[in-house]
Amino acid sequence: MIPTAEPLEEPRQPGRMRFGDPAQRLRANRQTDVWILGICLAVVLAAALLRVNAAADGVVFFGHQLPEVCNAKKAGIPCPGCGLTRSFVLGVRLDPAAFRLHRLGPLFLLLVVAQIPYRAWRLWRVRTPADLPPTGQRAGRVARWVFPALIVGLLLNWIVNLTQQFVFQA
Repeated sequence: MIPTAEPLEEPRQPGRMRFGDPAQRLRANRQTDVWILGICLAVVLAAALLRVNAAADGVVFFGHQLPEVCNAKKAGIPCPGCGLTRSFVLGVRLDPAAFRLHRLGPLFLLLVVAQIPYRAWRLWRVRTPADLPPTGQRAGRVARWVFPALIVGLLLNWIVNLTQQFVFQA
């Protein structure tokens, strides 16, 4: 008798996972939800524990000034994310000055905060493979354009900041 080889798997596209098994898809979705929920809770908790210093150019943690970590800012050039941390810190306190520190900061904070009940609801609601939404549902389509839109928004905000700093102040 001639041994037969098992059929070869189809080649996978780089960066794409195949979930033929609904249980595997459920595990992956729940892991993603747990991670996103944990990160969002940590971001909101950190923003609540931090304070913006009097000069509004840094943050303080229980009376200790945290060091500047942005190398671009140290060099005198604003980066796309300059002011986001301080904007989040003021945003969790509903301070309108959050918009002055970063134009998109309150929007980013709103998206982070919105993930908390959404991910908690998904973890509570989606417990079996039958509870999974069909692939390609509206939430998946929305997520595909939200992230690129945020990146484009950050870059446009950065261009405006660079223009204000180098063109109008020169």
